Amino acid sequence: ATMSCRYAVYAGEHWSPSPHQWELLMGLQPIEERQRISRFHFKKDAKLALAGRTLLQHAASTALNQPFGMILFGRTAEGKPYVKGPDDGRHVMPWYNLNLSHHGSWAVVAAEESCLVGTDVMTVKPQRMGEDAETFLNDFVDCLTGHEWNQIRKVGRDSNALLFAFFVFWALKESYIKAVGIGLGLSLTRIEFDVEEELLSSRPRDTHGILRRNAATMKLDGVTRSDWSFEVGQVDEEHVMAVACGPLSDAIGSFMQALRARAKLEEPPSRRGDIPGEVQLKYLEFHELLGQELGEAYGDGK
Repeated sequence: ATMSCRYAVYAGEHWSPSPHQWELLMGLQPIEERQRISRFHFKKDAKLALAGRTLLQHAASTALNQPFGMILFGRTAEGKPYVKGPDDGRHVMPWYNLNLSHHGSWAVVAAEESCLVGTDVMTVKPQRMGEDAETFLNDFVDCLTGHEWNQIRKVGRDSNALLFAFFVFWALKESYIKAVGIGLGLSLTRIEFDVEEELLSSRPRDTHGILRRNAATMKLDGVTRSDWSFEVGQVDEEHVMAVACGPLSDAIGSFMQALRARAKLEEPPSRRGDIPGEVQLKYLEFHELLGQELGEAYGDGK
């Protein structure tokens, strides 16, 4: 079985950890992460950041068969987290890599062992309260290509439909950028997506948690990249999510160095196995993220 995972944990306003639960989760983080999380001005941002780190640790420790909290993460110069250790010489999944995103009410993680993976989750609404869709979209006119805007305009004039279509493209672009490890340096219009019309316009309500694969294809600098595959779906009514998977050799320098440091002399696999047409997102609760003992302590600490 390939170690492919898509996880989500809810960290919105209906998640109110007790002081005991908050301390338990914070105590499982390395000191620099604790400091980073406690610097957030708004509690909702701190909650998302802590949920994201907890989910990241869960994904890696499950995949690499380590107790929770034993995985060491590093960050590249561009800020991309990667698995650094423990280096126990066993080379379990030497090219395992994972990516985290959080926005609105959700933290999500995608992980793969034989390809690069990136993910992005976005709340489908204008980022400033009370702003209408057209005004909001005008701010982003230079971020998408003309061909992408044409696809968005095809969904009609309904502002929810327009916003949904826009955020599908946004999440797809971010997922690619995060997979290769670029940070914010790449011009977004160098990447162009074709998205199935049906996916953009129908936005079916009963498919939360189903990530559709091959509903989108990418061109980079005008060249179709069929060695990359993309998944798109809704986490819930208000959140859209995309996942990008591509060849390990596309990792940028700093990220490739980090991957190679763990893989040692193992060459990257050249292609991944066959993948189903849709992928199920797995929704987790906090006590499930922590393993049995810690999970029970979390549950007892309400």
